[in-house]
Amino acid sequence: MQVESEMPLPMTNDPINVLSVNDFDLLNRRFNGYDLIDRLKKYGVESRFIVWKKRSGDPRVKRMCGGIHWTALRFGIKMIERGLGIQNVLYPFHVRLVVDDWFKKADIVHFHLIHNEFFSLMAIPDISRKKKIVWTVHDPWLVTGHCVYPMDCQEWMRGCPSCPHLDHPKIVYMDMSARMCRIKRRIVRGSNIHFVVASEWMKRLLESSPVTEGQNITVIPFGIDLDRFGGVDKRDARRSLGIDDGSTLIAFRTIPGPFKGMDHAIEAMLSLEGEHDITIITFGKTGFVEDLKKRFKVIELGWASEEQISMMRGACDIFVMPSMAEAFGLMAIELMASGVPVIAYKDTAIEEIVLPERTGILVDRGDIPGLRRAIEDLVLNPEYRKRLGDNSLIVARERYDIERQVRQTAELYRSCLDDR
Repeated sequence: MQVESEMPLPMTNDPINVLSVNDFDLLNRRFNGYDLIDRLKKYGVESRFIVWKKRSGDPRVKRMCGGIHWTALRFGIKMIERGLGIQNVLYPFHVRLVVDDWFKKADIVHFHLIHNEFFSLMAIPDISRKKKIVWTVHDPWLVTGHCVYPMDCQEWMRGCPSCPHLDHPKIVYMDMSARMCRIKRRIVRGSNIHFVVASEWMKRLLESSPVTEGQNITVIPFGIDLDRFGGVDKRDARRSLGIDDGSTLIAFRTIPGPFKGMDHAIEAMLSLEGEHDITIITFGKTGFVEDLKKRFKVIELGWASEEQISMMRGACDIFVMPSMAEAFGLMAIELMASGVPVIAYKDTAIEEIVLPERTGILVDRGDIPGLRRAIEDLVLNPEYRKRLGDNSLIVARERYDIERQVRQTAELYRSCLDDR
């Protein structure tokens, strides 16, 4: 991966006013730009957020539409769209956005997760005539007829002429996939948008889609605040979680569904051969690992607090992340920044993060026996595990510092305004 110059970004007396539009502020703050607000100031960028649901007390964040009547309207439209087989077309809430003073003062409108049933795609061409638009695409939904991740289906490359998987998230009851792709293509081509993605994997996907081919696309990997990682003493962390010093701690996410590979992690752990002193720690939803409790000590954190996650990272020996679909892989970077090797599947964006035999192990996607062998390899070889963990820490610090993301974002904003 090429490392860009560290020359200081030219400062200006004219601040850039950016209005970010997203579904939440604090939820997914690591992805949606909220964590960049203060850091962008030193590059002359003033950021505000308009969101569907505000969870912070930050005066720089404003709720788009508050009250139970707006929530009821949103739910009703969602059900109508689901029945019609369309998505994010009928919502009227953007009318509140375009009359807002923050919108009027903005130089750039930065869209993040706007496909979560509150924003109409039909508003984007008109907004692009008023403001420069930057749009961070967090998953492949924009290039499909309705689903968030197409998985092994390649019909998105042909504009989704028909869809055999209407039950894939996001669920619809009528196959209007081809029409939705045409709507998206017309909106993209009728607007002036600069797209941002976090991985080369996502960039290739957008370049291959008839919806977004030929568009301006910049790769800016998500970064992490490295000062928050590596400061936890391993023994203290293990003691706080009640883990024996001699036990190998393996962590994975318990998020059900087709994307995160929870069932694969469980099956691989259950198929481990021989007796091992292993402690398993899970985070996400609870109640899915009862079979594992028959063989191993299991700690279920559930939807853990930041402090619990910090202790988990500090105590962890191996992180298993068998995602079947992943547009970036920030969780892998966070564990790497804590010196933890990662086991993951190939054929997702995680291939750009986990370097085989250097920071972790990559397994063919869906290969559960291969996943088991990778786990056994790291369990039985603590020196190899430590070497991968030490390398992981170095790579995370070299490539994924949040300051790099901030700098690249500020540079993009300035270049977008220079191109007007």
